[in-house]
Amino acid sequence: IWNTSEIEEGEYYLLGVATAASQEESDYTSELLQIEHPDPPVITIETPQSESDVVDENYIIQWHASDPDDDELTIELYYSSNDDWENLILIEDQLSNTGEYQWDTTQIEAGMWFICGSVNDGELESYDCSEYSLEIDHTETNHVPQITIYSPTTFEEIDDVVNIQWSAI
Repeated sequence: IWNTSEIEEGEYYLLGVATAASQEESDYTSELLQIEHPDPPVITIETPQSESDVVDENYIIQWHASDPDDDELTIELYYSSNDDWENLILIEDQLSNTGEYQWDTTQIEAGMWFICGSVNDGELESYDCSEYSLEIDHTETNHVPQITIYSPTTFEEIDDVVNIQWSAI
């Protein structure tokens, strides 16, 4: 196997040389050999777009992926506590390049998470992580209580004892 990754792209003749004792024979290929290095696909994780993104149940992950050779692309999505490729946790793999994925975050531990992705064209692969982290927070939000009084009604006359009927949310 001949590793041509360090050879500049171009057309070359291949020369073969055989040496035995004091004799040497050589021969060139009759056709030019074309050396090309295919360009890798590229992926950019586009969400979250700021540090203020907070989610509880579902989050739309968006990315942009392309391939200079127009090969079919496969996407894998991950999350991680940092923006490098250490300790990645798989979200989904074998995704087609649609540009978005709805992530069910209900079972994901609360915290700050970076979203990472890889793109593969069948031969080459590239990676990216989000610029900002996404906060997953499963804390119930405090709502102002609402009280509805049914009885006594507005402007109803009251004697000694009054029966109050109400509900609260």
